[in-house]
Amino acid sequence: MVKYELLEGITADVGIRAFGRTPEELFANAGYALFDLLVENLEDVRPEVEVEVELEAEGWEDLLVGWLRELLYIYEVRREVICEFEVKEADGKHISALCRGEELDPERHIPGMEIKAVTYHNLSVVRQDGWRAEVVFDV
Repeated sequence: MVKYELLEGITADVGIRAFGRTPEELFANAGYALFDLLVENLEDVRPEVEVEVELEAEGWEDLLVGWLRELLYIYEVRREVICEFEVKEADGKHISALCRGEELDPERHIPGMEIKAVTYHNLSVVRQDGWRAEVVFDV
């Protein structure tokens, strides 16, 4: 199954469409998509550090935005690059995940896009032949 694809027709920003057989896989793939945009050589990141992420929200869309904002915070503030996403639970109001990666190393990690924020523009999370989500990032 394809993890994600870029959305076409988004100007001045970048959008993704993530896929998953389950909500947990959907959220893992959305997290992967974010870091795949942030770091060009995500495949070279080693899963040496573990970060637990647990969030509450008022629905699927808010949960997705909160999840991606937390991951962006981990990258921007904690300076960690995540390469593995083990989402243990995602039920529309709560997400619990164990993320693995390593400290950002400018000598090894090639910067990708500079993502400023996760937006609510064209945001959707739907169950249709599995799960699909669309989200736009402010770049």
